[in-house]
Amino acid sequence: MIGGAHRRRTEHEAEAVEPEVHALLLLVRWPHYAALRDAVALRTPAGRIGTPDDVAEVVLFPCSERARWLHGQTLIADGGFSLL
Repeated sequence: MIGGAHRRRTEHEAEAVEPEVHALLLLVRWPHYAALRDAVALRTPAGRIGTPDDVAEVVLFPCSERARWLHGQTLIADGGFSLL
């Protein structure tokens, strides 16, 4: 290899996941929850608010071998809400 030693990383580093819109699930008993949920869903490219399963999939990805090139990133799990 040109330029020095090559070391294949096999351990996984801690990554950060921010489930932003999913906090809405904590407001289920709030009287205006349905209106807030629907407003957020309309503004989200995914067309809905996230579920705990959506967040779990994002959390599991950095632990997989497919994420071997991912280091020191913050993954925002909000269905695209923060893009708009």
